[in-house]
Amino acid sequence: MTTESDRWIQLEGCLNFRDLGGYEGGDGRTVAWGRVYRTDSLHRLTADDVEHIGAELPVNTAIDLRAHDEVERAGRGLLEARGVEWVHVATSDRAMEVPAEGMPHDWRERRVAELYLVMLETGAGAYGNALQVLADPARHPVVIFCMAGKDRTGLLSALTLSLVGAPDEVVAADYALTGTVAAAIRERNRAEFPETKAVTDVLPPDILNAPAHAMAETLMLIRERFGSVEAFAIEAGGGPDISARLRAALLE
Repeated sequence: MTTESDRWIQLEGCLNFRDLGGYEGGDGRTVAWGRVYRTDSLHRLTADDVEHIGAELPVNTAIDLRAHDEVERAGRGLLEARGVEWVHVATSDRAMEVPAEGMPHDWRERRVAELYLVMLETGAGAYGNALQVLADPARHPVVIFCMAGKDRTGLLSALTLSLVGAPDEVVAADYALTGTVAAAIRERNRAEFPETKAVTDVLPPDILNAPAHAMAETLMLIRERFGSVEAFAIEAGGGPDISARLRAALLE
């Protein structure tokens, strides 16, 4: 029997690899274990990690939310050679340096949830495409990831859980789990790509962690802006039946 302690998958290269299964969904059902995983960047997987995934976690599809420049610099890593379908849905073109013209907003003085709403709006098509992949059982198991597995991956995970009926407090709690490894992931990212420090230095301080209130407030802002999480998902290109399809694919 799979338990909550099995949510975290211990790997050498990825520090934030975990299962989205077991969470409360709609209609009294729960999210099935082993259907969707979330993680920090897969380019850091070691050969032993790939062997473990091949033996224990038969991942069929990887949804890569990284920006184009992140993929160019970091690459895809060893997992792709195992025949995993790679779906790159970049939420932005570049993310590893502050634009020459500067950031469009003074984000240091803003809330994380405001930044997340902008990320959802500007990267809407990527999130819509990703949700369609997640709603297709033929492509399961799926792993979704970005560089840290916190912001873009956190948003897609939150959308998915919310669309299958998970309460906001459950969605926020899943996001907050990344807080236990956020500092270690940040140190790895800065060691590999020192220039990224300039990006985080102009963002809200809370972006360095994963406070539950940030995701709870993000869900509130989505509803204020679009009417509902489902309305955003439909507008983003997930399709008019995206919630029903996700529930059919992920709940048991």
